[in-house]
Parts: sequence; C-alpha cells; structure tokens
Amino acid sequence: MHNDANAFDPHTLFFSLMGVTEIEVLRAADWLIDVPLVGIPVRPFESATRMVRRNYDRLPPWWIVRRFGEFVAAWQIPEFSLGEARGLGSGEAAGVGGGIVFRAERLIDWTQLMIGDANDVAGRVCGRRGGVVSWDAPARPVDGLQWLVLKTFNQLTVVSARAVSGALTAVEWTTDEVLKVGRQSPHPQQTVFLRLPVDAYRAHELWFLDCRPPVVVGTVDQFAQATHAALAHRPHTILLDDRTLDRLQSEGHQIVVMTTRHVIAHAPDSLKSYVVPADWVLNGSDGEPSGRH
Repeated sequence: MHNDANAFDPHTLFFSLMGVTEIEVLRAADWLIDVPLVGIPVRPFESATRMVRRNYDRLPPWWIVRRFGEFVAAWQIPEFSLGEARGLGSGEAAGVGGGIVFRAERLIDWTQLMIGDANDVAGRVCGRRGGVVSWDAPARPVDGLQWLVLKTFNQLTVVSARAVSGALTAVEWTTDEVLKVGRQSPHPQQTVFLRLPVDAYRAHELWFLDCRPPVVVGTVDQFAQATHAALAHRPHTILLDDRTLDRLQSEGHQIVVMTTRHVIAHAPDSLKSYVVPADWVLNGSDGEPSGRH
C-alpha cells in the first residue's frame, strides 16, 4: 500500500493535509479574488495591510502608539492560518506566523514590557529611578519558561508527526499482509541494467551513491557469478574499488550498474541512454546501448 509516487498514499495524504492547513488565510483569499481577474493582481488584503502599516509608521512616536503597534504585531493577523502549528514534523523552530504558541510568546513579551513600564512609572512616583522593584529578576525566569515552552512544543509536533507516520506504516503493513494471504507476491522492484564506460560512471558517481533504493556496480563477470539474492537484496553494493575502476577506465572497459526503474525515472537524461536489456549483461551479448541506436 505504501507508495511515495502515489498521490493517494496515506502518508502523502496526511502530510499534504498538514501543508494545506498551513496556508495563510489572507494570502489564500487574495489569490481567490485575483484568479478571475485579468491584469495586474489586486491582492486587496495584502494592499490593505501595507496601507495600515504605512499610516501607522507616520504616527508620532508616542508611548501608547508604540505599545499598541507591538500588541497588534504580536497577534500576527496577516500570517494567520488554519493549522497554526508551523513546521509539523520538520523539527524546525517556530518562525513568523508560527502558530498559537508563538503568538502567546509574543504576547507575554508585550505584557512584560507593559509591567516594566508600570514599574518605571511607580518608581518615579516613589522616587526610585530603577523602578519599585528590580524588574530583571522576574523577567529572566519568564524568558527561560518561554524558551522551554517553545522547545517542548516543537518536540511534541515532531513526535506527534512521527507517531502518526508510524501508525500509518503499521496500517499499511497489516493491510498488505492480509491482502497477500494465499497468493504469491510479485517482486517489489523492476530491475534496470546500465552498461556504460567508467568515465560516464565517474561523472555521475555521487548521484549513484546518493540513490535509494540500492544500486549495484560491477563488471559483467561479477554480475555473471553473483546470485540474485546477492545483487537484488543487498543494499548499495559497490563491487569495484577505486584502483580497479581506474584500471578499467584506462583500458577503456565498460562496467554494469543495476538499479530500479524508479531510480532511473529520476536519473539525468545522459544516463538513460545507457540502459540495456538484461540479456546483454547476463548472457554476455554485445551491442550498443538501447538509447544510442
């Protein structure tokens, strides 16, 4: 049941749903309004937001103006989304529009500023220049608690996403086992062979090494002597060391790469021209690679 290439795979559906819920509501509304219109995008909500911010920046730098702007900014209204939990499963720290927890942190910061201002005013009334109390003492533990809450929230989102992914995997595996009862299962991979010069392999060596699922690299003789289990069910087998590759390259020999159809579908076009029928490798047939006819 699990197939990353299938848009209806349970894993794909889950993470796609999480991504959709993170779309910013106002930005989506702008897009929906602009779709039927011809010409320059209107983006009414984005334009209104910019107009409000420009007019606000022109106001006198009074204390009440500054604190009100910080209060509104803490809510991050333009970045509001239905999911309200940025970075689910990614392990990344919450950022702009990072959800309810991030907004709560910003509001706590704003509350600290307001309490600090009240403390300063009360200190002036009482003749204490630094305020009635030393505000740094209670502010530090509050900042530490905010950091702890954010880290805990981020870790919980990662653990939750992995738990859901693991549960989906268990459901897929169980369903597969039930469906396979009483019948022969086909081989899960379609094998593809490439026969290519060593210099062509060297040019794409890092790409081959990064491939998943497995890639097997060797000479025709090595493939002829190996069993199916050794080739197809041993992950990432490189049968040639660097010295042997250098020798084969200097002598102009070709080597064989065995991988899967899924890997080749995403391979550079220059590699696809080296795909050959299996009997060209296993039976020692000669000829030019199929892509070079």
